[in-house]
Amino acid sequence: MFIPYTREAEQALEQVRNISALQWSVLPLVAVLLYVYAREIQEKNYNTLFTCLAFA
Repeated sequence: MFIPYTREAEQALEQVRNISALQWSVLPLVAVLLYVYAREIQEKNYNTLFTCLAFA
């Protein structure tokens, strides 16, 4: 069963899917953040990891 989107929902999806609105300066920050999370998991430092995730 297909439920159609409202006009506002369709506009929001268009904005999310529009790659020209993406700020490319955010991607390196996300990459660094993922690296830090992976390193904390590798070192089994879960207290720091959960603290960072709580503030994210």
